[in-house]
Amino acid sequence: MAEKQTSGSARFRAAILRLMERLLPVWDNLFLTEPGRWIVSWAVLAAGYGVGKSVVEAELFWRWSPAREPFLLFAGVTLLLAAAALLRQVARLGQDDPPGPANRLAHLERSGGHLDKVAWLLAAAGLLAILPSGPWGVLFAFGLFLTSGGAEGVAGLRGNRWRLPRLLEYLASGILMLLLGYAASGSPLDGAWNGLRPYFMAYLAVGFMLLMAPFDAPGDAPAIVPKSAPGWGAMLLSTALILAAVYAGYRGNDPVITTAGSLILPFYAVNLLYRRPSDIARTIRYSVLMLILFVGARYPLIYPATLLNFYLCRFYFKRRYGVGYPLFTREPS
Repeated sequence: MAEKQTSGSARFRAAILRLMERLLPVWDNLFLTEPGRWIVSWAVLAAGYGVGKSVVEAELFWRWSPAREPFLLFAGVTLLLAAAALLRQVARLGQDDPPGPANRLAHLERSGGHLDKVAWLLAAAGLLAILPSGPWGVLFAFGLFLTSGGAEGVAGLRGNRWRLPRLLEYLASGILMLLLGYAASGSPLDGAWNGLRPYFMAYLAVGFMLLMAPFDAPGDAPAIVPKSAPGWGAMLLSTALILAAVYAGYRGNDPVITTAGSLILPFYAVNLLYRRPSDIARTIRYSVLMLILFVGARYPLIYPATLLNFYLCRFYFKRRYGVGYPLFTREPS
């Protein structure tokens, strides 16, 4: 009986894989929107939204959030990120980037067609979905669209190859997502700093770690060599920021950032001792993983969306490019 069940499972898995292989041209079009970037964005957005809601609701855990407002918020942000990615892909088509995940149209030998028009339609739909978040929410959402690739796409389509440095893109997008989530919660923005401060610290700590770990494009080199004086300083600052985030979260009665920061702190301590690229990459990935796990304790509906996104991305990039992705940094050699 067990052998029959195993055989049936294997046949079912093989049939699913064959179907997905046949749908690769469809996946090619879908993945021009870079859905792998949505995973972190959803978690950071949910963190900001949860902090804002905690101002008016004492108990937020296991909040299933079937209401219209959170759905529109996450749908709107996803559409804006997709639009920004499409504009970035079209802008990079004639540039010197090697074909790959960051320059997918060149790899697929596509012309781009009317993707810029599709992108602007998606951006308009995203902003409309975010309208219930209020004027500040719309402003933060538009800023997120620009920093996530929209500004690069617009400049590139006009013949200018200007790009926002990756680290600045990461930091600006994260701050705007936290502020957007907070604004969408309906809480007044004058209290945002106290609630979001530990999240800003934790996000900045990961940013300093990214200076020492290559991004996902082949051939990228770290901006700071880990086993150097600046590398030691960056690691020390990152660890101090995580400690400060845990303390600020504890003082603010925020169990999400307090618990997530406490669990990730040993990884930062290991980095201080060894300063190995593999430990740095692991720390970045686990920092985001902990945030997803504990933010999901407030909004469990992000779990199925994140898992589905993750495994579809892993399948696609393994079949199309032969790389394991999404990863929060490129795997060190």
